[in-house]
Amino acid sequence: MKLACSAANNSAAEAADSRSDWCYLGLILAGILSICFFGLGGFGLIDRADAYYSEGAREMLECEQYLIPQLNYQLFFDKPILIYWLQVFAYKVLGVSAFAARSVSCVSAAILVFLTYLFGRTTKGKKVGFCAAAVLLCTPMYIGLGRTALVDMTFTALLSVALFLMYLKLSGSARLFGLLAYALLGLAVLTKGPLAIVLAVAVIGAFLLSTCRSRGQWFEAIRRLDPIVGSFVLCSVMMPWYVAAGIETRGLWTDVFLLKGNLARFGGKVGHVNSNCFFYLPILMYAICPWFVFLPAGFRFNSTKEAEESGADQRNRLRIFLWCWLLALFVIFSCAGSKLHTYVLPLTPAVSLIVALTFNDWCDRWNQQTEIAPYLKISSALFAALGLALFVFGIVTFAGFGDPKLFSYLPEVLGEKLEWIASTASSTTKFFIVTAFAGFGAGLLYQNWLLNKGKVEGSLGMLLASMAWMCVFASQIGFDLGHKFVGGDLHRVMEVLKGKHDGAIAIIDDFKPSLMFYLERPIESVLTPNQLSKGDPVTKSYFIVKQESFDRFFGKSSQFELKVIANSGRWLVGETHGVKIVGLPALAELVMKDGVQEMNPELVLLPFHAGEKPQSSKTSR
Repeated sequence: MKLACSAANNSAAEAADSRSDWCYLGLILAGILSICFFGLGGFGLIDRADAYYSEGAREMLECEQYLIPQLNYQLFFDKPILIYWLQVFAYKVLGVSAFAARSVSCVSAAILVFLTYLFGRTTKGKKVGFCAAAVLLCTPMYIGLGRTALVDMTFTALLSVALFLMYLKLSGSARLFGLLAYALLGLAVLTKGPLAIVLAVAVIGAFLLSTCRSRGQWFEAIRRLDPIVGSFVLCSVMMPWYVAAGIETRGLWTDVFLLKGNLARFGGKVGHVNSNCFFYLPILMYAICPWFVFLPAGFRFNSTKEAEESGADQRNRLRIFLWCWLLALFVIFSCAGSKLHTYVLPLTPAVSLIVALTFNDWCDRWNQQTEIAPYLKISSALFAALGLALFVFGIVTFAGFGDPKLFSYLPEVLGEKLEWIASTASSTTKFFIVTAFAGFGAGLLYQNWLLNKGKVEGSLGMLLASMAWMCVFASQIGFDLGHKFVGGDLHRVMEVLKGKHDGAIAIIDDFKPSLMFYLERPIESVLTPNQLSKGDPVTKSYFIVKQESFDRFFGKSSQFELKVIANSGRWLVGETHGVKIVGLPALAELVMKDGVQEMNPELVLLPFHAGEKPQSSKTSR
């Protein structure tokens, strides 16, 4: 069955919607430019959120070594090569900068938003496509990771588009769609590893189990998936680099990445170990806020008889596919022994389409029956109550920025944070905070007023517009304050070390790849005082240390004296003579040890040891 069936089902909706594709695409582009790209390079790299791959790509460019990933001038076994290649390309086009590093994720996010629109338009109509794209673009986790130089957004874009194409292929599209899906899946494997294949097989497998009722349907589905030719395409895309990397490192990189990286990470031996199976439930609530409110209403399927009468088989099929996508990935990530908030990003496209279908159903029911869905009434009232609270909060914040003493009347935790913002944030950021909360609150109140007037489409549109308004400002506020809180003081004291090449640089009790990025040199990590010993009296070393770690390494009981040359907040920089730094083993040495599973899980993943910078390497800036 080809997509002609779907086109027939959507003809009435398309006829009713006189807006052109260019109108919707123009709105999506405006949203992407304002939410994703605006101010993208206005803050420095944030440790450790987006400094890993940014620095790794910079080192590859500097050393002109483009085959094996590296960080801190040694082998880095965390992820395959594609993200580094993309960032190197961005550096060559835009120059080495935080903006260029983040542009890879940002472009990936933009492409996925546009393709979500096209997928929704193809399967259900322009309104659903636009709504899905808007929901995705206004999802907090999506925006956060779309403006961060991590691997997750690029991986999510490749995997999601591959799943879109596989669904279309199963619905009868041209063979090229399936082959392109396998090629994109191969690129996803080059981005984050074989996890891409596991997730795709889980989603498609769950979908076929839910929809195939006979042996004939199974054979037809397998025929359409074209697994033999598809596997050849998949392997042709991903295998050349894996083979080359294995040969170059004599099997070390492949062994460490696949066995000690992927399998050990899933088994909870390394990485962010967490055995709580419900870890992602609360995370999803803020990651897809406020859209999680509508997910229960999206779990609604027409009965077989109703579907036959209304011609809604395609809608049920699409809903089943999206819920299989959402639930299969959620179960896999929840069962993994290593968990991280960012892992659930690939769920967001499915969530956006489920919410869009739900909104479309409510609009159809209102247009056909002049009845507002009870679930929508309750949700709208809750949003209105939240909007009133946020509007008042915006007014209080405005008054507090004028007189910070007013924050002392608020609950202690909230008051302290607002006092810190009042003393730290720029006037522009303060304006953004007040404007964001007051405008968002007013928008939530207005959407409820529109719904009470019977304007369902207007109410849902205002909800989307209000969320877009909040995202425009929140993306600026969050990253500006996040950089000031996490790395502002560190980057200020770092400035004194630029141009100092007369001694080694080490950081105490930490690992900060952004230091390597801005200083363009390896940084040793000193995790215990045992790594410090007496050396040549004329040897100079520089140490970056937190105030709380100073006494343990350089206090009165220490045999070493550190002369402080710069300090800001909790960070200080000092220089000393006659100190020999005993570096930790390089990752290539560490992972070969038999007792690797008993070590600190983080120790076998991060290159705490400072490698050797090639003398012939060119300057990257």
